[in-house]
Amino acid sequence: MMKKILTACICFMPFSSIKPFLLNLLGHKVSKNAKIGLSIIVAQKLVLGNSASIGHLNFISISKICLKSNARIRNVNYLKGNFDLLMKSFSIIINFNLITRGSVDWAPPCSKLVLGKNSQITSFSSIDLAASVILGNDVVLAGKGIQVWTHGFVHDYNRNRYLVTGKVILGNNIYIGARTCINPGVRIADDVTVGVNATISKNLNRPGLYVSHALRHLEFNPHQRLESFQRVINNESTYYQK
Repeated sequence: MMKKILTACICFMPFSSIKPFLLNLLGHKVSKNAKIGLSIIVAQKLVLGNSASIGHLNFISISKICLKSNARIRNVNYLKGNFDLLMKSFSIIINFNLITRGSVDWAPPCSKLVLGKNSQITSFSSIDLAASVILGNDVVLAGKGIQVWTHGFVHDYNRNRYLVTGKVILGNNIYIGARTCINPGVRIADDVTVGVNATISKNLNRPGLYVSHALRHLEFNPHQRLESFQRVINNESTYYQK
């Protein structure tokens, strides 16, 4: 407990340059090039790789934090509960995200949130970690209002209810649109795009585009789709316009 209190005090100090040194004295493993802003961080183990960073006004009270090189947690995120966080190189949690695990006895003893290389949780998403959530490489939870659930209940006719948990596992190269809800136990294959406002309650096993009303698979060729748009080059950036 004392280690956690001291960790929180050091992380909230205004002098970021000495934080790695002081945290390493407590037994953490923080690169001298890592940066920690004004955030409250309570963890038994903190590992920050080269150029990893945690921004300002985050509240993080979890079991273990591991950010590989160039992984980033930006600003104003709330992470709380008995789970581990692993962020691989160049992954990012941007801002105003709620990532929690309830302090209850019925769930598995510990879960984890894993972000693969170049994966993103953008803004205003909510992730439940009663069970683990695994994102592969190049996964984007885009836009506002995405929900990922790993637990639910089955109610019988005698007013009993039964907990059901399930890991959520996303493959590589996946884009999830705003206000999508992913239910417990869902697996999503590589190379999948999910349109906005969809509810995913079953596995998506085939690459391609999925939309709601009702959820269905559409044949999708990304290069053919881009050819229907106007390519715009602005200075060093390139984008496409309808």
